[in-house]
Amino acid sequence: MKWKGFLLMALVTSSIYLSAFYPNNNFKEKESMILNAVLNYLDVLHFDPVEIDDDFSEKAFDNYLKMIDPRKRFLIQSEVDELSAYKSLIDDQAKSRNFEFFDTSVNIIDASRARAKSLYTEIISSDLNIEGEDLIEMDSEKRAFPKDESELKEHWRKMIRYDLISRINNKLAAQEKDKENDSEAEEEKKSPLEKMTKRGLDLIKDKEEAPKSKEELKEDAIEAIKKSYDNWFKAIDKERRSDKFERYVNALTHLFDPHSDYLNPKEKKDFDIRMGGKLEGIGARLTTSDDMTRVTEIIPGGPAWKGKDLEVDDLITAVTQKGEETVNVVGMRLDDVVQKIRGKKGTVVVLTVKKADGSMVEIEIERDEVIIDEGFAKSLILDLPGELDNVGYIRLPKFYSSFEKEDGNSCAKDVEKEIGKLNDLNVNAMILDLRGNGGGSLKDVVDMTGLFIEEGPIVQVKPRNKEAYVYEDEDDGVQYNGALVVMVDQFSASASEILAAALQDYDRAVIVGSPSTFGKGTVQRFVDLDRAYREQSDLKPLGNLKITMQKFYRVDGGSTQLKGVEPD
Repeated sequence: MKWKGFLLMALVTSSIYLSAFYPNNNFKEKESMILNAVLNYLDVLHFDPVEIDDDFSEKAFDNYLKMIDPRKRFLIQSEVDELSAYKSLIDDQAKSRNFEFFDTSVNIIDASRARAKSLYTEIISSDLNIEGEDLIEMDSEKRAFPKDESELKEHWRKMIRYDLISRINNKLAAQEKDKENDSEAEEEKKSPLEKMTKRGLDLIKDKEEAPKSKEELKEDAIEAIKKSYDNWFKAIDKERRSDKFERYVNALTHLFDPHSDYLNPKEKKDFDIRMGGKLEGIGARLTTSDDMTRVTEIIPGGPAWKGKDLEVDDLITAVTQKGEETVNVVGMRLDDVVQKIRGKKGTVVVLTVKKADGSMVEIEIERDEVIIDEGFAKSLILDLPGELDNVGYIRLPKFYSSFEKEDGNSCAKDVEKEIGKLNDLNVNAMILDLRGNGGGSLKDVVDMTGLFIEEGPIVQVKPRNKEAYVYEDEDDGVQYNGALVVMVDQFSASASEILAAALQDYDRAVIVGSPSTFGKGTVQRFVDLDRAYREQSDLKPLGNLKITMQKFYRVDGGSTQLKGVEPD
């Protein structure tokens, strides 16, 4: 098999052999380049590559079907049967870069979504009865695809009716709870002044928030359902072929393991921003509301915050790169709007904004580096009389790192600083909270674990076809040697499990949490797909493959894969 690996590695660094598979239209050519690079990198670099055969094909089909219609709200059985004709051919088509199955699936899913939208519009406009019983199976795994359009329509009717009745019942229960809170027993506990004040407030409340009838609640619920589904279908209508293609590629990569993924260039950039905690832009969080881009938050310290002109709830209608043509962004996908607003530090963007009072203004903002610190390590002191006395607490939401930048953020360095602050306050103990921490930088977790031990191995890492090697604590100093608790839950994964396992194996900390952590014992690396093609191409960038290349093992030789770390 060595010759095969050598040949594939040679092929993946050259694009000469791909020319036979390039269709005339560019998007097909780009898809071919991406799929080719992904499959070859997986075969050459994955820790445990799988054989692409008929068994792989059938599993890929099932994976893809779940991705395109996970809740069985679009496809009917005849359409599933039409797709099933390709069930044993996906492997052959993937190898030959043939997209017949994918093209067929795109046409079918687009038509089925349009049909579902039509069914929903018809049903939500009808007189929906909220009395009487119905039976609906909510678990899509236990439900077959509808046999025909009539059965699909009936499922949509039940689904909307269930949503409607649930909303009405929740509102009725809330109204009933409000009544109970205003009971005579509560009234008797109040002072005369409080009673007088409450009676005055009740008069206002009775006028403004009188309990609604079931029919009124039904009208409100229908409007809420309409808004929810209308926005959902709008988002679906904006989906591109490239979105569907990425889903198709990942239906294949996930058969190698659930953590190997294809990321388009924007997704990779967003990943880097999340992990590094920095971006270049204006410092505003946005969302889509009725085809408009709405400002939901101004990030403190960012350019928009310093300028004071852009405000929460402003609606962005157009974006202009200074000196260029204005682009209307009404109805545009949110990720496209974000891409137009972000840009290099020092450049200027002009936003056309609709204010809450209806006025239209132009706001000029010079882009700068924005620090997003919600994910950064933070500490505080816990003092609970009779329970805790001067206990240090450090919260670490993720193992962040600006991987490629020497001056970038490092969670290990930040935790070290927080430990220093707590040491200066002579804390009696420390709590490191890793609940919900899905992992991140391997280097940082090794450095961070070393803050609590003098020396020794932290984790063993085993590459494909090689002996395991050991990451050790390179600093013989100890930043904190007192009583230590590490908090975990079922969402603490990867790097969180490495740290918890190492400190547990050294009897250095008490691990506290749910029955066990997530159970991810693998290491991923990013591979830039552009590296597979030496020459320049206007089809680049192609994106990145996040690929599982190693497994890690505890200091005691055990694995966290699947079983996780069992707390003390």
